Amino acid sequence: MEKSSKLFFSTIPVIYSPDWDLPKFQERSGLEFVNYGTKNSFPQELLDLYNQSSIHHSILESKSNMIYGEGLEQIGTFSQNTQKFLDKCNPYESWNDIVNKIIKDFIIFGLSYIHVRWDRGRKTIAETYHIDASRIRWGKMDENKNINEYFYCKDWSRRFQNKIDIIPSFNPDERGEPDQIIPILSYTPDIDYYTYPTYIGGLKAITIDIEIDSYHLNNLKQGMFPMTYIGFPYGQLTDEERKHIKENILDEFEGTRGARNIIAFYDPGVDNKPQVQTLEMSNADKMFKELNVSTLQKILISHQITNENLVGISTPGKLSNNSEILQSYELFFNQFIKPQSNIILKSINKIFLWNGMNEIEFIHNKPLNVSFTEATLKEILTKKEMRKMLGVPLVPEEDMMDDEEDKTPTEPDEPEKIIEE
Repeated sequence: MEKSSKLFFSTIPVIYSPDWDLPKFQERSGLEFVNYGTKNSFPQELLDLYNQSSIHHSILESKSNMIYGEGLEQIGTFSQNTQKFLDKCNPYESWNDIVNKIIKDFIIFGLSYIHVRWDRGRKTIAETYHIDASRIRWGKMDENKNINEYFYCKDWSRRFQNKIDIIPSFNPDERGEPDQIIPILSYTPDIDYYTYPTYIGGLKAITIDIEIDSYHLNNLKQGMFPMTYIGFPYGQLTDEERKHIKENILDEFEGTRGARNIIAFYDPGVDNKPQVQTLEMSNADKMFKELNVSTLQKILISHQITNENLVGISTPGKLSNNSEILQSYELFFNQFIKPQSNIILKSINKIFLWNGMNEIEFIHNKPLNVSFTEATLKEILTKKEMRKMLGVPLVPEEDMMDDEEDKTPTEPDEPEKIIEE
């Protein structure tokens, strides 16, 4: 007679979360480039989180849109050459086209890259392109701790089957090659290569959010029916008889989509009667509600967001008035959007300044204070200030009437006469 093993069933779902050890960016002998993570796959892991977590995806998209605003504009006196370069930075795209991609890479990975191409005489930068940050690996540092070259591969998981291009780092003093790369990255302490994204502390919470959704999806596919355990004392049953009993039960009771049954044969001991037991999760709804709230809060904290309404997330039962939202936006703008924008602009302006052009900046869509009417704003702001606040591109000075000339003096209204009875 066969020996049976005890069966254990848990009525509480287990949410699996991998142990997110921070990736190591270290040199390895035999490789010219530095692995981006232990298995050289950290960018793909970050992309998986971006694509699979609805909360995380919404936040990253909102951050990217806030930094981009209405795109780029030049600072100072209008320059036709600067505007021409803004409108067409390569034969196919404008600067706004590529900066949108640059920002998205920067928000997801914590770094991004600009591919610059010198003109034939190597005097000015003729073209600029976006280059996918997930496809770039760093060369090893020289004795002065400088990165002199970058490695590009379309698919690093199959690098032996794909071509790897070596592109020099941006260096105006070394213009032998027409193509160079400018890296854009935020500083992470104690790291020599690459960097971490700003939300690095929330990787576990983001993974839990994905696993919760997967668990609920599987439950829905199975019709959300409870499991039924059906046990038979096997006695002297042969393997063929057990198979026949199992098939008959499955044919009889699993015709309805989603019905789930566990059939087992056990050593009867004293009791040789069949057993039927429904396996349910009595507190599952409460447990998942608490887990969802906790996970959302941890993700928001990792993204430095104090008011979820800023990134298009609404919490049932929680309302925010206009004043709260404006204050939250101002705080988030000063603590995150502005500093991250400055990091990106610092690298972009290297190109414009080298070409002898005006510096550029982002046109941010800051919300208008609802306490000021249109008439009030018109009285206290110049046309240039109004256009900037509304996100309308600036025009050359000669096409714009002087603010003072444009204001037609008006006679003050006569005070109302008070008629005394």
